[in-house]
Amino acid sequence: NVIHVLLSLTMPDGYPIDEEAILVIDARISDDAVGASSSSCTAKNMRKMVMDSLPSLIEACRLSALEYVGSESIFAVLSRADEWISVDFVDIVESSNHINTD
Repeated sequence: NVIHVLLSLTMPDGYPIDEEAILVIDARISDDAVGASSSSCTAKNMRKMVMDSLPSLIEACRLSALEYVGSESIFAVLSRADEWISVDFVDIVESSNHINTD
């Protein structure tokens, strides 16, 4: 199953030079988020897990943007999003699997 998440980075006026012009970050599950097997219980559970995890992704990316306020931060934010997928979300899934097997 594949779930598509759209990460949105909006550059406010004055970005990246103005120290008050911080990237606006949002994320949502795409309308075509789950592939053909979306009716399966596993797909629905994964979609819910992703939906519940989006605030964590958004917060991680926002904190990264704040670290680079007043300078270019897009690549740092995208790098943090990649790290979140590879590390944080894997931990979330593993924790969920551990809870479900107890």
